[in-house]
Amino acid sequence: MIWQPEVSPPMLGEPHDRGRQWQHDFVVEWHRLSEGCADLEQTADFAIELYATQYARSPVEVARDEWGASP
Repeated sequence: MIWQPEVSPPMLGEPHDRGRQWQHDFVVEWHRLSEGCADLEQTADFAIELYATQYARSPVEVARDEWGASP
């Protein structure tokens, strides 16, 4: 099953970038897992790298797997 963002569809004229949404969701989860201590820029870069191969998976699950946390 391919991951779908948990946001409403964009309004007319508003661009929607699936990769950016995936990155955002990954960063939010990673930041939560780190209890607010993660470097956001580094985490965003890491998310971009992971998206290339993990785009079909939930970014929250990928973050948890990479962090080593159980779902």
